[in-house]
Amino acid sequence: FYLKVNKAGSCTLQAMFNKYADKHNQIVGMPCSNSGGERHLVGWPEPFKPEHLIPLSKNYTYWEHLNEHIKYSSKIKQVMAPGSVFIASIREPLSHFFSYYNFYQMEKTYKGYLKEPNKFKYFLDNIKTMRHLELIHHMPPSNPIAQCFGIKQEEQYNITAIQEKINEIEMEFDLVILAEFMDESLILLTECSDLTIEDVVILKNANVKNIKKSKPILTPNEYENLIQWNLADSMIYNHFNKTLWEKIDNFGRHKMAIKI
Repeated sequence: FYLKVNKAGSCTLQAMFNKYADKHNQIVGMPCSNSGGERHLVGWPEPFKPEHLIPLSKNYTYWEHLNEHIKYSSKIKQVMAPGSVFIASIREPLSHFFSYYNFYQMEKTYKGYLKEPNKFKYFLDNIKTMRHLELIHHMPPSNPIAQCFGIKQEEQYNITAIQEKINEIEMEFDLVILAEFMDESLILLTECSDLTIEDVVILKNANVKNIKKSKPILTPNEYENLIQWNLADSMIYNHFNKTLWEKIDNFGRHKMAIKI
């Protein structure tokens, strides 16, 4: 299972997992819950339910791959084959939110609240006056990573609830990929799954390469406001940034460098 988190290298990773499934003739779950431009958002904004997927034929019991935009729920375990590996990808909060802000056209949603010359920086400078307005495709304006993992909107600034969600992710996911450290993450992926180096080398992709470059220059106050607006996302990223490097140390940095 791959939790496809918006604007975190997810389209490239989805293509990789789907290619692997096709190569090995595995059963891939497909959405049926939304139509048109929202078809790829499985059941969104509801937490995942099995009925959000096209039903399996009577000859099959479980999906072997599910690589879509989903609001995570433990019910996913009901439809995945026993022993499935659970993977997600996330991204550093500043570059992620800047990309998300542009992709989901937040300037249009907040047009009555923003001013020139730099509307993104104006948003951050005045963030305490900004309302939480629903974006296109029913997407949230804040903490999109945390909400993909299933945190409730009313809990996105509750430290206890965020920590409980982090603990849940830690228990239920085998690996959380960091987009900024894609090469290292993919080496670890080959260690916890059946994918080989040959399966993951397709990721020399322009979108992934540009992830590290997609950052505006902010003042310390603007950066702090962005972090507070996306508090749950920031806490999730900080935790899994730390644990990724713990995994890399356990793997061996010299060994990792050779593999890369």
